[in-house]
Amino acid sequence: VSLIGPSGERECPTGFTEINEQYCIETSENATATWFNAVVTCINKKAELPTWAEWYGAAAVSTSLINTSDNWEWLNDGGDDDSDYAKVVGNGDITNHSSQPTSSLQAYRCIYKK
Repeated sequence: VSLIGPSGERECPTGFTEINEQYCIETSENATATWFNAVVTCINKKAELPTWAEWYGAAAVSTSLINTSDNWEWLNDGGDDDSDYAKVVGNGDITNHSSQPTSSLQAYRCIYKK
């Protein structure tokens, strides 16, 4: 499946919402997984977990994402100086963020960079 549009621009994969000319984010959360399994799943989709800035930017632009962040979602940002933790965002508000053990089960979205 080609992700190149008729004008030569890269398009978002199915199930992703375009945020800007640089990236697309999955429209819906994926089922819960450990941080490591979420990373691998995103890689298999030729994508990655978003950073906090990317996730927040996507939520600020796409009002449809704001109301779908009722769960914590994994980010591609390290935890608070502890390799056994990673950052999460959401849990009912796009400005909420915390750190959770990487072995815990959290929802996540992948980000596709064009």
